[in-house]
Amino acid sequence: MKLPKHLRDFAQKHNFTWDAKANLLYGSWQGYYFTIAQHPSGRPTHIITLSVGQTDGQPAPALSSILGNLQPDYKYLTNFSVDGYQAKISFQCRFAPQVKTYMQQMDEFVDALCRRLQSAQLVNCCQKCGSPEGVSSCLANSNPLLLCQNCRETAAQQIAETAGEMKKRRGNFLSGAVGAILGSLLGVAAWVLVYRLGYIAAIVGLIMIVCTFKGFSLFGGKLNVPGILFCVVLSAAMLYVGEQVAIAWDIYDTFRTDFSVTFFQAYQSIPTFMEYDEFRRAVIADMAYGYLFMAAGGFSVIWSTYKQHNVAPTLQVLESVTSIAPAASSPVSSEPDAGQQ
Repeated sequence: MKLPKHLRDFAQKHNFTWDAKANLLYGSWQGYYFTIAQHPSGRPTHIITLSVGQTDGQPAPALSSILGNLQPDYKYLTNFSVDGYQAKISFQCRFAPQVKTYMQQMDEFVDALCRRLQSAQLVNCCQKCGSPEGVSSCLANSNPLLLCQNCRETAAQQIAETAGEMKKRRGNFLSGAVGAILGSLLGVAAWVLVYRLGYIAAIVGLIMIVCTFKGFSLFGGKLNVPGILFCVVLSAAMLYVGEQVAIAWDIYDTFRTDFSVTFFQAYQSIPTFMEYDEFRRAVIADMAYGYLFMAAGGFSVIWSTYKQHNVAPTLQVLESVTSIAPAASSPVSSEPDAGQQ
């Protein structure tokens, strides 16, 4: 993925590095190390991550309150979480015309955050153990990490073991196909149920492909390329089956009292009803929306499933992270932070 336009000036200003494969900006800002993950769709939605602690390696109780005090001043800051030493901050822009203001506010937020971290005398540290020594920025399967040398070695050993197990793992296509069929039947049931409740069943197109892939994985173990192709074709076919069952049930409900129609007869009558334009258009619309949702969400499901079963995990060291020396006495400015748009 190319560096999105809305991030280009931002990255140049702060001399951040762009990793196209991981959709990630990373670098130091006023001595603190940040990673900024760009949403895969390219829209202005970002996860800002940092890992800080006290100089003695202890967690920073003040970190949550620092972020909590800043949040009301920045309307695009939708959420944040603190887990031990690591903080994750979510920024989201809903409307394209606001992108310029959004990026300016994100810039101002991180600047204000750095000043408060300095005031609290916090330093970059390992997100696992809190050590400020020998910390490096890493990517574990495109997930950003800050790790000290000991934790990096432990993580590398665990990843090597996982990769070895992945190579040894074998799949069973036949049992996987059985699992996929069972999973797709759950998708059919969901399609019919939503249809019967009077809602548009299109979202079940995505549920269908998830159920199918999950069924194959549970019964067949490793999911390789032939298994993926089988699941895709099966999902598309079973979505059609789900629509046929749903409209047959609709016909059955309508005519069973006056004409004593059985469900099987209602199913057989579908081609006759398809000759009517209004009926045919409604069925085609249902199917089109279902396949649209399946295609839109299915790619990420397929890719993540393929990686989970076939791509060995890796740990890539990006660069060394130098902790700043804590300020001797630098109280938080009494002036309000910028960003109150």
